[in-house]
Amino acid sequence: MKILLAISGGIDSMTMADMCVSHCLLSCGPEEKNSFAVAHCNFHLRPGDCDKDEALVENWAKGNGLPFHKADFDTLSYSKEKGVSIEMAARELRYTFFAKICAEQGYDAVAVAHNANDNAETLLLNLLRGTGMKGLCGISPDSVACFGGYPLRVIRPLLGVDREHIEAYATIHHIPFRTDSTNSENEYKRNKIRNQVFPLLKEINPSFISTLGTDMEHFIQASRALDNLYNNIKGSFISEKNDSSIEISSEALLKIQDWEYHLYRALEQQGFNKEIISSATRLLKDNSRTFAGKNFICQGKRLSSTRTGFIISKEEAASVKTEFVYDIIPYSEGIDLKTTKERTVVDAENMPSRWEIRPWKEGDWFIPFGMKGRKKVSDYFTDKHFSLPQKESARILAEKDSSRILAILGERIDEKMRVTEATRTVMIISVK
Repeated sequence: MKILLAISGGIDSMTMADMCVSHCLLSCGPEEKNSFAVAHCNFHLRPGDCDKDEALVENWAKGNGLPFHKADFDTLSYSKEKGVSIEMAARELRYTFFAKICAEQGYDAVAVAHNANDNAETLLLNLLRGTGMKGLCGISPDSVACFGGYPLRVIRPLLGVDREHIEAYATIHHIPFRTDSTNSENEYKRNKIRNQVFPLLKEINPSFISTLGTDMEHFIQASRALDNLYNNIKGSFISEKNDSSIEISSEALLKIQDWEYHLYRALEQQGFNKEIISSATRLLKDNSRTFAGKNFICQGKRLSSTRTGFIISKEEAASVKTEFVYDIIPYSEGIDLKTTKERTVVDAENMPSRWEIRPWKEGDWFIPFGMKGRKKVSDYFTDKHFSLPQKESARILAEKDSSRILAILGERIDEKMRVTEATRTVMIISVK
């Protein structure tokens, strides 16, 4: 088996790499070192330090006679372009790189250095954001996913080892490593849990990492049992129609003990979020005369309530007809800049070269004019009490292939599109 070792230069990944290579030499012999290669990502987020991390990993790989693969990323630009956090941007970039290298070089899997502490952090994060049974199971020791169009097997050989044992191993075996200075900062949620919450938990239970690990093993067993139960009975209340839609019978569902869980599983598998699942559950519990006729849309799927239950169908994106016209004119103080239902005015010089008017979609976000923080379009609609028809008819001005929008036409523009004293030309978009 050929393994790509993902090494950042930190104590966890350097220890993992040493353990893998040393164990291989002891149990299999020097020739088996050919089973490993090293991969490193330079995210260029810490000037100077990132290059030193790279040098350490490269020298270690060469010193052990292992192939070395590296990638340089402009992580900040990628984060802004995709409208995702720095953490998520780095994750997408590195796993896509690992998947591509494995596919091109014939590696069977990538080994990453997640440990027992990371697993405990993940459990607490999942609990805080709201999670189903899968979130309670923590990180999988062996998983397969697709990144950038490439399938990737990810193994985590240190998942059962806590950080104290990793640090002890590194000390005893003189493992070289570098410390990421940002680990001590509490800007990110994971760092807050690691640096502020964990010390308190250790006071209450010095073995809390081990305890949470055991709990997650029990959650995994419970999850398997629930999977078997759901798969055995879902056919009693779910049926697929000739038009590829899916029908959920409320009469059959309500006969099942703890039917709420099975409705949750059915809707979660179809991509509906927890807010929609909660709304559907309340509809069934209320048993209202106005049950039928409700519609919920998420990730290209429509959930419709009927007299007999729910129908799940594919939501065809509404085609954007020629509903708007636009003019680009010199800016003067006499131009009315107020956004109304009939017209939207933006700084024409800030318009991208490729733009479009389209329906909104999950993941769209912007910084509403007059505000400082970013906001999801879905959250904006919720705050403004948009009805479902209003959401469906809303039109978005956006750069093509970008989730950061430029305006909700007739409603609100993005902060960067506002007209300022430096503006020379404006674009006026009007309802035709």
